[in-house]
Amino acid sequence: MLNGFVKKDTKNFRSDLHQLSLIPARRNETNAWDSHNKILRKTSAKFYRKSRKQTNSLRSSELREVDHNGQPDDLEHLPPLQYELSGMRETALIRKLEQCHKICNFNDPMIHPKSKEVKRMALNDICDFLGWHLESLEHEQLYEHIFKFLSVNLFRDLPPVREVLPLEIILVDEDDPIEDVAWPHLQLVYSIALTLIRSPSFDKTLAHEFITEEFLINLVQNFESLDSRERELLQALLYNIYLKMVSKRSSIRKEIRHTLLMFIEGDRSSHGILELLDMMSSVVSGFAVPIKEEHLEFLFKVLIPLHRPASMPLYHDSLSLCMVQFIERDETLVDEVMGRLLPVWPRVQHSVKHLCFLNQVEEMLNKVHNYDKENQPWLKLLTRKVAHCIRSQNSLVSERALLFLNGETFADFLKPNATNLIPILFPALYETSRTHWSSSVTSLTYKTLLYLMKLNSELFDYLVDIQSGNQPLPNQLAMEEIVDENVNSKPIEEQHGQEVC
Repeated sequence: MLNGFVKKDTKNFRSDLHQLSLIPARRNETNAWDSHNKILRKTSAKFYRKSRKQTNSLRSSELREVDHNGQPDDLEHLPPLQYELSGMRETALIRKLEQCHKICNFNDPMIHPKSKEVKRMALNDICDFLGWHLESLEHEQLYEHIFKFLSVNLFRDLPPVREVLPLEIILVDEDDPIEDVAWPHLQLVYSIALTLIRSPSFDKTLAHEFITEEFLINLVQNFESLDSRERELLQALLYNIYLKMVSKRSSIRKEIRHTLLMFIEGDRSSHGILELLDMMSSVVSGFAVPIKEEHLEFLFKVLIPLHRPASMPLYHDSLSLCMVQFIERDETLVDEVMGRLLPVWPRVQHSVKHLCFLNQVEEMLNKVHNYDKENQPWLKLLTRKVAHCIRSQNSLVSERALLFLNGETFADFLKPNATNLIPILFPALYETSRTHWSSSVTSLTYKTLLYLMKLNSELFDYLVDIQSGNQPLPNQLAMEEIVDENVNSKPIEEQHGQEVC
């Protein structure tokens, strides 16, 4: 699934990078981040700083490679690797890798432009060379230098997290992205890493020594980068490591879980959550049945609590795909999943979240086939949630809830439980048909009422009499309303009878 994330070859990388311009940044002498590759934003949106423990010191590689004026010396241009004699290519490659340990300052385009161009050409040369000649090289000594080169260039202290309001994030135009000024070099470093990992001659035994737990932790921490291009390449790199290094899979899942839990607790930003969940959806699709307890714990203690944050709409598609994959692997999980998910359904008017929940529930129920669909304990709670959405003055929410009721997926659950569910739906439908401002919603409401009348005409006529005041309200319906009020007023844990997290 993720093999298509990085389709550019190195020639395209090269041509793209020639067109990139260096973006100047304001220099603040008192700012501890002045020596770092700052991330710039081309919009005037306000940012809100979030507290985060982070070291503001310069990278050790930067301290090593500076002269007495505080600026790196100009790099020496080395001959292309393809012109080296076959016996000298490894030595020349290692020399270029060590040369690329020098970190260039992109904050000021006037600082050592020659070094930046020399390093860019060297990175291009390394990427091309590894793509063609990796099989013919002695790997033992080479792997140590390659992974040291990757660690120096990729693992860095990111600027302090600047978080924006959830609604503001959603409204940000995709054509106005946040860009890292060091991308001309970072892109090629990621390309070299992917070339190595994807190579048929990649030696997993040798790599095991260098892809340590610390390496994986640093790799996952880079997902907090504000540049979406870096997060996409990180996703491709981490997933390829997951595919190739079977022994590292448990460590990768553990680190991803830890990162997601930090986000749930509010200890990190939402950057990278979408990419991590997108990767996990592919991982979940390969789980064996019966699903292990470790994976079920990830479902109930990580994925379901991820529905709570206000920024959930940003990563909802990937989160929903993970949930659907679990149900697809084992549809018997639907009872416990729905029992834990429905209490997390937003109780206040949150139109975007309501739309997300309706879409996700329909997708999950669509994966349930060989299952007893009668008298399930969560069906009444789901129906009350849908009825609440029907009453919404937001036409999109109301219309989506009505389409959910008329869909084939929910119809399979509604028909065998019509006697219990129609009394819950009817008051909301009756009220919406008389008071809603949207003509499309009222038209769809009449269609839904006709559908319910066909399911049980006697019950429907009786409910019409009740709403018209011709019949007293029976005790059963009175109890339904009391239960409905209690459910909406109780804390989430009391609704389900246990902790959701």
